Amino acid sequence: MSLSITRLSFNKGELKTVAGETVATWRLFRPDRSGAVSVFRIDGLDEQGIWGHADEYFDRVNQTMRGRGDFAESDIEGTDLTFTLDETPPRHGEITGWPERGTPLHKEVAENLASECKGVLRPEQSG
Repeated sequence: MSLSITRLSFNKGELKTVAGETVATWRLFRPDRSGAVSVFRIDGLDEQGIWGHADEYFDRVNQTMRGRGDFAESDIEGTDLTFTLDETPPRHGEITGWPERGTPLHKEVAENLASECKGVLRPEQSG
């Protein structure tokens, strides 16, 4: 059974609205300096649970969590990408095996994965 996974969005340009739908862009899948894209498992969590987990473990100082892109582990099958759970923090994993960042091949692979995502904007926070 394929796991449900999400990639959190902290930057403009990673999610956009097209015909009233939130969609992920290739920019959501830019690897960090180590060449990995940080993700976490969302299977078994409802919307409140997903955002609560994100706030507890993935909140970043001076950055706004804008939304997320949800997809299935099976969406990376047939690519050179690898999904590995490390559970540090809980539910955390990484996608590795990306083509060199900034190359047309990286953009193509990222666009393909983004096209499989369900974009979800962060609900407004009540004070």
